Amino acid sequence: MKIKNGMKILGAISVLLVIFSVIIGRITEKSYIDNVELDQYLANPSVTVAYYGMGYDPVTNRGYVDNDQVQCIADLMRNDVVVVKAKLNGKFQRKLYYECILSQIDIVKCYSGDLEEGDRVNVFEPVDCGFTDQMLCVDGYSLLQPDKEYILFLKTLKNTYFGKGKYVYAPISTRYGKYQVGDHNPKLFSYEELEEPESLRLYSEVKDQEVYLYEKDEYDKFLELKSEVMEKYE
Repeated sequence: MKIKNGMKILGAISVLLVIFSVIIGRITEKSYIDNVELDQYLANPSVTVAYYGMGYDPVTNRGYVDNDQVQCIADLMRNDVVVVKAKLNGKFQRKLYYECILSQIDIVKCYSGDLEEGDRVNVFEPVDCGFTDQMLCVDGYSLLQPDKEYILFLKTLKNTYFGKGKYVYAPISTRYGKYQVGDHNPKLFSYEELEEPESLRLYSEVKDQEVYLYEKDEYDKFLELKSEVMEKYE
């Protein structure tokens, strides 16, 4: 009888452990956002844009450029920097990950690095969509838009999971690593438009802006760098 009772207790415990594991698994699964497609997130018409100042730490940001130290194009150039003209691959399902979005670009022209025209590579864009209805754009970075071409300064990262390519890429500078081709200039936003929750602009209204900045000195530097980039690469 004791053996039978013991078996029943063990059986009940096993069932409870299975149920507990399933519950924990579901909770853990919901804590990740990398199973969400960007299009699904943007289908929400209430999504707003907010500036998110990441700051710079030489340890955690090793290999990337400190935005505050950029004065000219030469400051963006490192030994492993890839400079390309590229456009977004609109057929790729962009995915949300922790503090970034995985996108895919088609190379139109390569100015520096080993990529070639026609190559297709994955790029991490520094935009955090982990907060409901609020898109946090790191240091003013704006998402790549379809049907537009960009000059990109990219950092090469060893790929261990994201697609079949040997490498994935990310902007060498979160603020000054991307420029939309053309002679048009972005809008200078007000502090309230990018920082005050009640005044944030809808993404649908400002998605075509190539950068989100409200500090005049950072904005002016962006325009100077864009002029230099367009003169050199266009």
